[in-house]
Amino acid sequence: MIEPVFTPWRASRTGLCKLLLDDMAAAHPKVTKVWAEGSDQSSIFNHGAGLGSDVEVVQRPQAKAFQPLPKRW
Repeated sequence: MIEPVFTPWRASRTGLCKLLLDDMAAAHPKVTKVWAEGSDQSSIFNHGAGLGSDVEVVQRPQAKAFQPLPKRW
């Protein structure tokens, strides 16, 4: 799912993630698994759980060059 989101420059990353989770749950209620990068906060996991989605962290490999992550690309 790719959806452009325009926010004020002061919008917090956590707030934006919660907004995207809300939109995803409303538009696609059957989605139960969401992948996030490692810098996301525990409040995102709790918010996703409240919506019925399991939020899983995808760790970045320790490679120095670009390497696509299987669950994110």
